[in-house]
Amino acid sequence: MSSNKTENTISYQLEIQAISPLHIGTQDLLERSPYTDYYVDGDKVCYIDEQKLMAAVQKKGLLDEYLDIVSEFDNNRAKESIGTFISKHLDGGDFSAYAHENHGLESDMRLPIAPTISSKGQAYVPGSSLKGALRTAILYHWLCKKGSRVLKKSFREIERLQATNSRKRQLRRNDRHGMRDIRREENRILRNIFPEEELFGRITSSDARRIRVRDCTPVAQEEVGVYLAQRHRLIPQRSRYNNRNQNSIPQPRQAILPGTTFSGELNLLLPFANPDLRYLSNKEQFINDINYLAEDAIDNEIYQLGMALHEGGQFKEGAELLIRFYEENLKPILKESDTILLRLGGGKTVYDNSLLLALIYGDEKEREREYYFRILREALFGVREDHDLFPVTRTLGPGGEVFGWVKIKVS
Repeated sequence: MSSNKTENTISYQLEIQAISPLHIGTQDLLERSPYTDYYVDGDKVCYIDEQKLMAAVQKKGLLDEYLDIVSEFDNNRAKESIGTFISKHLDGGDFSAYAHENHGLESDMRLPIAPTISSKGQAYVPGSSLKGALRTAILYHWLCKKGSRVLKKSFREIERLQATNSRKRQLRRNDRHGMRDIRREENRILRNIFPEEELFGRITSSDARRIRVRDCTPVAQEEVGVYLAQRHRLIPQRSRYNNRNQNSIPQPRQAILPGTTFSGELNLLLPFANPDLRYLSNKEQFINDINYLAEDAIDNEIYQLGMALHEGGQFKEGAELLIRFYEENLKPILKESDTILLRLGGGKTVYDNSLLLALIYGDEKEREREYYFRILREALFGVREDHDLFPVTRTLGPGGEVFGWVKIKVS
């Protein structure tokens, strides 16, 4: 830990390592098209160099044919991908500007690739993503360990949801006005369940504004890969369609590769108005308390996967693999000195980096806390109170990889 020029600022240097593929989506919606942007060459995903490709097309005298195919791309009538065109007409030459490691994407799939956020062509982790995960972990610890009074208020708010849940179940499907009124009432209640303002203060003077995280250093092109992500169902669906594959359509996504390291910086502008936040300037306590969320999220995931094993079905082997990952790869990190564990970006379940777990793991003296959790879960996700396993799907890479876990060495 080091001090900046101003005496009221403390800086933590963050050395970050991706433990699993790290995909942080971008709102630019610039998906990479299999018809115009990339082709698959074995264990590589190659992104087109347009100048190199056009030079080869013109040299072969295939400009008219190429333009006809491009017009089919634009109208979604294409019968072949750009990779097929290169293979058939350009002798399978190398027309890539750069390439990424390929994990599971095949040339005949013709699926758009979701990019990870980048700047000037280099992937990076935005400070806002890191700050969001840290802020949630700070609030989670407060709710579980110091906010029992707040949780009891949350329980009272959740009790108000029982009536709305009951009314919602009794509504006719076409009663739009009734459903709209219930949604409005639910939203009013939900805003009061996890009162962030009691910890951070009002937006205009929030202590959260005193927590500042810089964008992380960019990573090289060779440290990014493409993973064929797919949503897998943990337990068999109880229906006459049991024999059908119950997994979703795969979605390729760019991701920072496991093992990749980069750095960031966390600045705390002191003093905090709320005394409950002053521990953040003590590095040892900061690390210990931030890790509460990761520890509980991992324990909850192992518990959920254990229930999936009990149910059996086609995902049994996958569940066993995931439990080993959490037990052998993640839990030991929580014991490393000066290290915090967070989950960032896409691929998380609703309980990762989620305050919902505070209703299960917080306030151990409150015996009915899981009862309140189930009421809230029904209101948020429509899950019946008697259903134990939720969510019933997990998003994984082709080798069973989970997404988004990073460990951070703090100095």
